[in-house]
Amino acid sequence: MWSEYSLDPQNPLDGLHLAAKCAHMESMLKKTPKLPGEARLKFGDFEYKVLSPGDFVLCAVTGRKIPLDALRYWSVDLQEAYIDAKSASEHLVAVTKASYAKRRG
Repeated sequence: MWSEYSLDPQNPLDGLHLAAKCAHMESMLKKTPKLPGEARLKFGDFEYKVLSPGDFVLCAVTGRKIPLDALRYWSVDLQEAYIDAKSASEHLVAVTKASYAKRRG
């Protein structure tokens, strides 16, 4: 790989080209730093859109931080995130029961 970047002693500009290529490769390898804090998301049916960047969202039931790369459960209707399937299902059942009771008067 590095053989393509070997210097030609007859060409003094080769050192400049090598430095530029190395700097470019180094910048490509650096990861973009994550922004700390809570993200704001718009939840869709199969994906979410980041409205404000951050590292995590809060579970609507437990209040625990959910890293974005671990986020698997959310409600599109309620626009809430959940830490796990149990929290999501229990909360949605409770919300559904409350809504049904409210409609029945």
